Amino acid sequence: MDHQAFAQILGNYGEFVGAIAVVVTLGYLAVQIRQNTRSQDENQKAVVAQSARDVDLYLANWHFEIARDADLKRILQESQPLDRRREDYSDMEWYELHCFAASLLFPIQAQYIHGQLQVGHDEQLDYQLGIAKGMVTNLPVWRDWWEQVQEDHLFAAGFMKAVNEHSGFVPDMQNVFPDRSEAT
Repeated sequence: MDHQAFAQILGNYGEFVGAIAVVVTLGYLAVQIRQNTRSQDENQKAVVAQSARDVDLYLANWHFEIARDADLKRILQESQPLDRRREDYSDMEWYELHCFAASLLFPIQAQYIHGQLQVGHDEQLDYQLGIAKGMVTNLPVWRDWWEQVQEDHLFAAGFMKAVNEHSGFVPDMQNVFPDRSEAT
């Protein structure tokens, strides 16, 4: 066998080994990409889960603050009567209601935005939207407030649309808040 034929054989073997190395490398990269994608999905799920826990903790603290603060309880209870509308409030009372309602709905909006990652916790998101819709539909003065903040674009458009179009569970908020007889 001459030198040129030997070089040709070595070249063929080299191409064969190179082709196998490319296939093995591509397989390795595919496995690494899959693992990285799983890791990112798990991280996103952890962020959403933490966000849901934060909203639940916030709501628990919110109810605790209402229970212990007479002024907050008064503001909440004065917003409940079925016959009260925006025009029944002084500017200061309306501002208090605005701050109170916004402080409750902003964390729910944050939960909604995190939920848009499409990585789970749909039941939690549905529950939070139901709470928000219950607040802005069951209490007339909160309906008035919701109409105003929608005009002012206080919340994200997607969140406002999700609340307005929510068709799941909506609690009767008049039964959620403290009894009016407790306020003094």
